[in-house]
Amino acid sequence: MKNRVCCFFSLICIVLAISDVKGQGGQWAALGGGLNDKCLSLACGAGSIVYAGGSFSDAGGIGAANIARWDGANWSALGDGVNGWCYAIAVDDSGNVYAGGTFAKAGGIDVNYIAKWDGNTWSALGNGLGGWCYDIKLDASGQLYACGTFTTAGGNTANRIAKWDGVSWTSLGGGLDDVCNAIAIDRQGMVYAGGRFTQAGNQPAAYIARWNPADTTWSALGYGLNDDCESLLAGSDGNLYAAGIFTMVDSISTSSIGRWDGNAWHTMASGLGYQQHTYALGMDSSGTVFAGGSFYAISGLAVKYITRWSGSEWVGSGVGFSNSCRALAVDQQGVLYAGGEFANAGGGAVNYVARWEETMVGVDNVPGQKNGITVFPVPTSGEIWLQGDVDFGTDIRLYDVQGKLVNRQRYDGNVLDLSEVKAGAYWLKIGSGSRAQTVKVVLH
Repeated sequence: MKNRVCCFFSLICIVLAISDVKGQGGQWAALGGGLNDKCLSLACGAGSIVYAGGSFSDAGGIGAANIARWDGANWSALGDGVNGWCYAIAVDDSGNVYAGGTFAKAGGIDVNYIAKWDGNTWSALGNGLGGWCYDIKLDASGQLYACGTFTTAGGNTANRIAKWDGVSWTSLGGGLDDVCNAIAIDRQGMVYAGGRFTQAGNQPAAYIARWNPADTTWSALGYGLNDDCESLLAGSDGNLYAAGIFTMVDSISTSSIGRWDGNAWHTMASGLGYQQHTYALGMDSSGTVFAGGSFYAISGLAVKYITRWSGSEWVGSGVGFSNSCRALAVDQQGVLYAGGEFANAGGGAVNYVARWEETMVGVDNVPGQKNGITVFPVPTSGEIWLQGDVDFGTDIRLYDVQGKLVNRQRYDGNVLDLSEVKAGAYWLKIGSGSRAQTVKVVLH
């Protein structure tokens, strides 16, 4: 659906030259002083808040036992933290943080491998789990799904995967017959599990399966995979992405990654390399898929542990990392964060966690208005209107004169609020790909 924005102040409207953006660049940047050991999990909260979990004891120079919070400027601890490795983090709409891993205690209390942080204190989720927790996901209604090595949840049988409804734990049918490494939940509320199992709910399901909460049944995804699944991503594009050390999806040869469209499996070029560990998958707001793992090169191209899918091939993201990438997350502004075993990213010291700072490069001014979009008023004190044909949900990004991304939002048909951006000259990029247009704006 399109919205034609009406100009009520056309007399003050300033028509600017529309530009074509040739491409985008960027660099990896540190989050303060980073961490003092491995980052194994990441999750984003409101705004620029990021939670990191792993095997560290220090974040930005302060004591933080295996989990910490980054607010965009500083690190802080979550109370006394957890007493074991943190493999999974999820944040609900109220800002509550859920953590899972190898720990028995959180904030000094018994929690059994999974716990909740409400901003002030840690609490248990019932009697917790009977074994390690490897992943946590929340559905649209706030119900939590956890998976791992356990065979009980809340003291009752729950084989490797279970659901917490805020009060009690329930099993997902007969569960899985071996370890579950990853969970993904799609827009329809379907729950996907990936791991080392070959049965789900006593039905054959090779390393990946789908749980339907409506009819409480498990089903296979075609013939599945031929080896372990380590990470899953339910994309905003409606596809499910699976990665691991497998070499086949269904009966199709691939290398460590495949895409399920709801009916069939598809390869993604030649994949990520023979039996390369792919620990993390992520997707930004423009639909770009990222993968992080132990792979150094793909088809002869040195990507150094992180890569993105161009739509036809896997390509590098900057200079890459000095060691494996174990976690990826994208915040509400579309900024990508990565964590892992690396001390350096993009050639600079970051200490196990980094942020991708996007820059805009190669702007050529082109006279005319390709899609008839006008921006007004310019200069502005912070509110900008668009006149012309603009899709609802269009990706809009603001860059400074050095090309650094400073603001990002989705067009909702209303005024663009840039009141939090400091005064100066900027480039406003509207849309992406071949339809992208860029105009110069001035904030005062």
